[in-house]
Amino acid sequence: MSEADYSRKHALECLRLAADSMQLAGDIQNPALQSHFVRMARVWWTAQFEDRMGILGWKAHTQTQSRNKQSPLARTRTSRQ
Repeated sequence: MSEADYSRKHALECLRLAADSMQLAGDIQNPALQSHFVRMARVWWTAQFEDRMGILGWKAHTQTQSRNKQSPLARTRTSRQ
């Protein structure tokens, strides 16, 4: 398996774990656990992003960063209303 293939698979798995963590945060009523799962989702989201930066390079990162100041997970609410 090439390094690029491994990197893509790793990034995809991180996205899956982030999505699963957000699903768990939405499914439970305990605020402490919700906070934990949202925090873990951010960890996995960051891990896949950093992994992709290894492929895209720093120049692409700085261009994207200027356009997207905040990740989608940072805007997610943890409590149901």
